[in-house]
Parts: sequence; structure tokens; C-alpha cells
Amino acid sequence: VITMSRVSRDRLVELGLDQRNVHLIPYGVDVLPEPVARARRETIVCLAVGRMVEKKAPILVLDTIRRAIGMGANLRLEYIGGGALLPAAEQFVRTFNLGSRVTLHGEKSNEEVQRMMRHADIFIHHGLTADDGNEEGLPVAILEAMAYALPVLSTRHDGIPDAVDDNVTGYLLEERDSAGMAERLVHLAGDHDLMQAMGDAGWRRAVEKFSWHDEKAQLRMTLGI
Repeated sequence: VITMSRVSRDRLVELGLDQRNVHLIPYGVDVLPEPVARARRETIVCLAVGRMVEKKAPILVLDTIRRAIGMGANLRLEYIGGGALLPAAEQFVRTFNLGSRVTLHGEKSNEEVQRMMRHADIFIHHGLTADDGNEEGLPVAILEAMAYALPVLSTRHDGIPDAVDDNVTGYLLEERDSAGMAERLVHLAGDHDLMQAMGDAGWRRAVEKFSWHDEKAQLRMTLGI
């Protein structure tokens, strides 16, 4: 059995599978040949990518932005993704007058996502366990953000800590803690050198652990092909 995160591997073992038959092989993504060097600018661009469903907590992402702006951060959010919670997200933006700071793009092509990753400063993803028990796993969008040398602000949920090294490649908060996430965002957005250092560290981690070439090699070895 092949699994993508330590959490899912451990659950399979708890269910009775022989650990020797459970192989941990993380997703692989295309990693840039070198990290993106980002220029200093007054307005920090945050990027979120993902379907607007409960386990990705789009309203909590927006609440993080709302709180950070209220704390004086000069930033804006570009949110890519459609889904059942898009109308609720649009209502949140209207209710809190965030239209000048938040753009909800709906669904976009992968090429457009990659273009926006290159031009963003911080990547935000709020994974959590939904009320029906649905969980995130290891989101590919986080790995892609690291491959583009973006510092990642996310949660300690399922496989996310396998990718994001807290205080090194970004920050991890507890699920549903949009207030704590906003505090971290304000701190990070106010320090260009820290953003660059965390982004570079994330890029190196993507090179070492999450490249498509490594995934392919591990799959070949595991499957004996």
C-alpha cells in the first residue's frame, strides 16, 4: 500500500496492516531550478489556492486577512478556487468591506496558478477536519508553493506538517485559529528578509523531499519497475 503522509501511514498500521507493506511516498511537484528572488514592496500579496469546501476553510482564510488588516498589515489576498462555499466567501468580503483587499478569482488554469505563485509573497492554506470527518491529506498546492519559494502559513493538520517545517519554511497554527494565524501573518509580512529566508528554505525542502523526480524514483523502486 502506498500512502502520501505519515498520518495516513500510521492510521493504516493501526488498522492492522503490516508496516513493512505500507510505503510512504509523498507527492512530487515540478520544482523551479532556483528560488524566486522577490523584490521589496509596500503591499504584500498573499495567495490562497484550493476548492472552497469546509476542509479548506476559506472563511477562516478570509478572517485571517481581515484580522491582519485590522492590525495594520498592508496586504491583499488573491484567492483561486471555486466550490460550494464561494457564495459565503463573497458575502464575507462584502460584509467586511474587503473588496479593495481581496480578489476571489474562482477557478483558474494551472498555468495561471503558477504565474500567481511566482508573483505572490506569502501562501496561506487553512486545512482542518470538517464536521463530517473529511480531511485534507497533504495538499499539492502547499508543495507547489514551496517549489516557488513561497513561505507557507498553514495549520497542524494531517500531512501538512510533513511538508511545512514550523518556524523554518513558514508557520503552523492550530486548526480554526484565525486570530493566531493573523498574528503570524502580520509578523511575516513586516519582515521581507524573513519572507525570503523562509521561502528559500521551503524551496530547498521541496528539492530534497517533494520533487516529481524523487516521487517517480521511489515509485519505481517500491513497485520494482
